[in-house]
Formats: sequence, structure tokens, C-alpha cells
Amino acid sequence: MKKAPTQDFAKHSDFTCTEEQTIGLPGINLNITDDTSDDVWLRLERLRENSAPKPNSSLLAHWLTFPIKFGDQPLLKEKIYVKNLIDDGVIAYEEAFTPFEVEDNYQDETLELEVEVELSEKEVHLKDFSERESLQDEFNDYLKNIWKPWLVQEKLVRQSIALYAKLFKLNQILQGNLADESLELVWGVGVAVRKNTDNGQNSEQIKYPLLIQSVEIVLDQKTMALLIKPNPSPSTLETEPFSMDENQGLASLLKDSKAFYEAEDVLLNPFLPSSYEPILKSAVTLLDASGVYWPDHTITDERKIPKAQNHLIVTDTWVIMARPRSNNIFLQDLDKFAIQLENSDDLPLPNALIAMLTEPATENKEIILPAYRGLSMVSGSENYTGTPAELYFPKAFNDEQVQIVQQLNVHDGVVVQGPPGTGKTHYCQRYLSLFSAG
Repeated sequence: MKKAPTQDFAKHSDFTCTEEQTIGLPGINLNITDDTSDDVWLRLERLRENSAPKPNSSLLAHWLTFPIKFGDQPLLKEKIYVKNLIDDGVIAYEEAFTPFEVEDNYQDETLELEVEVELSEKEVHLKDFSERESLQDEFNDYLKNIWKPWLVQEKLVRQSIALYAKLFKLNQILQGNLADESLELVWGVGVAVRKNTDNGQNSEQIKYPLLIQSVEIVLDQKTMALLIKPNPSPSTLETEPFSMDENQGLASLLKDSKAFYEAEDVLLNPFLPSSYEPILKSAVTLLDASGVYWPDHTITDERKIPKAQNHLIVTDTWVIMARPRSNNIFLQDLDKFAIQLENSDDLPLPNALIAMLTEPATENKEIILPAYRGLSMVSGSENYTGTPAELYFPKAFNDEQVQIVQQLNVHDGVVVQGPPGTGKTHYCQRYLSLFSAG
């Protein structure tokens, strides 16, 4: 709990994907609803890489060569074998090679074999090729009208493939993490940005979604598509990024958020503005008097997260991210516990927990403390009339530590205070040893 909260979602290095990064990607479908009760917020098909298209011209096909590296422009070869052009009928046999003048009615098999061998070895250089100009025109037309449009689309395909690979790997990590639950996948809505000037020029910016919904990845076994679905757990308001500056509006915003989602019975949906817009606008008002709700100042189709300013900017964009779960689980447990307390008048609680939640007494009552065998009289146990109990300590101890044990025997909770380095944690370990010993 003492760890500084993450204020920029880009710091979550395991996985992040913004709404802007998904725009135009093939194979992605958003907000899928069907006859089933399960909502699918994102579906990503399993795509495959496509090779560069072949030219329509057989002549250009012989001269064209494709680099190994994706995205590098194809080139014309410096030279090719003449036989390839002849076999495809690009040029006539007589145009390429006439070794001897022979009569039409004379046929020598040995001579034909020699001709074939020479033809297979004969090359024509591009600079000497008679149809070089028309070949260059065909090449330029191929680049402009076929290869470059293909490259634009194929880059998007490969971005989808890369996103699929990341999500597939993340799904394996999440499934393997079920025991310790070190990561959680969440869908954040309403990315808030602001310069954080508390610590001077080296301070980090705030760039984090305000509303969080836990989601899961599901693999479609038939199509191998990856689906991201919301979990049934309630959405939460993310306050940690703003807790560093002790923003006074956080408490009011939490109250508004809780009242909104409970009273209206609304479920957060990144594709339904009415399910999040009231809270985001409330955040602008409560967290920064100079704050701006970004959709009111830009076009509808603008999904790019704006650059951070000195004032708060709240967008309606979303981001998917995998983040550490540990602190969030503790906070969620506290929230659930608080809801249970509010909704129940007779919820059974352990005495120690009741002691923690009860206001301290305003007066000191005189209580007889138990005595321990073999110890000199400790303050508070002078009037004890029972049989002294055994006290086990693995190491040396003092009267104050004995008094703590005495207090725990008659009270459900004891507050131990002291400056750093005075042995509070060490004593807790001793008491656990005492408790284990019976």
C-alpha cells in the first residue's frame, strides 16, 4: 500500500492497447451483441501474412525481385536468363539466338542439344534489354497501383497479427497466474491527462483512465479468434493517480460514482456514453476547477489522447491494459467489506475487527491484568487472584512487552505505538511464537 501509484498507464509494460491503436485494423470488431447474454467488447480474428502480389505482366514477372525485409520496395534484376523469356513466349526464339544457318529440312539432334545448352546459359542485362523502356513503365505502374496499396493494407494486417500475438501470450500468462493472480486485465474508460508539477520539471504526467472494468480473454476454439469480455464484477473509479496531491474532490467523486451506478443500475460500457459520461463530467468539475471534458472541445471521431496540460483534461477514449493486481485486490476487498457493513445490521464480525472499527474509549477503566509464573510483579496484576500462567518468549523481554501480552488477554485489540527502530515488528514475531506455543 505504501508503493507510489502508477500515474501513467504506459508504465504497465506487460500490455497496453489504446482505442486509437485499434482504429482501421483489419480483423477487429468492437461491441458485439447477439442473442446470448455475453457481451463481447472486442473480437480479434487470427489473420495470416500475405505475400506481395504478382504483376499482371509476364515480362515484368521475370525481371521483378522482392527483398527479404518486409516493406522494402521491389527492384528490377540486373540480368536474367534469355531461356526464361523464350519459354514464356515473351520473346521469339529467333530474336534471342541463331547459332548457325541451317536448311529447314535438315535436323541434327546434336546441334539442337548444343543450342539448348547455350540458350540456358545466355543472359540478357537490363541495360541492354531492347524493351527496357516499356519494362520500366510496367514496373512504375505496378509500384503505384498494385504494390504500394497492398503495402498500406498489409502493414495494418501485420499490426493486427502483432496485437493477436501479444493478447494470446498475455492470455497464457493470465491463465498460468491463477494461483497468485499477479496480473489483471482491465478496460479503462475516460483517460484523464494532466501535467504533474508537484515535484518540478522531473515529475511525471498523469495519464490514466478514471473508470475501470475487469475483463477476460476468451479463445474461440472454432475460429481461434480472441474475445475480450467484461467480467461480472462491478466497475470501479480509479482514484490512485490523483491521491498523491491529496485532491479534496476525490471523496465527492467516489460518492457520485457509487450513487450513479447503484441508483441507475447502470453497467459500464465503453460504447455507451450514457454509462460513463455523467461520471467523467463530474470528475472534471470536482478534480480541477479549470478542467476540460475533451469531447466538448473536439470532433466526435477524434480518438487520440491529447497532450497533457497544466489543467485536467478528461477524454472519453478507452485503453486496455494488464497491470499488477496486488494492491487493487486489497482495495476491492475493503470496498466489498464496506458495502456489506452498510447493507447489514447484524453482520457477525470478529471481536478483534470490532475493536478496530469502534471509536476508542474516552476514559480509562481499571482492569486486573493476569500474572505470569516466575515473573516479578508487573503493573496492573497486583490484585490478580488466579493461578499464574506460563509465559514463553524465545529471547529476552521487558515489562512493557509483558504488559502487551497482559492487555491482549483482556482486550480484543491493543494499539502499540513507538518510534521507528524500537522493536514493534520484532515483538509481533515474538508474540506469534508465544501464541504458537499455546
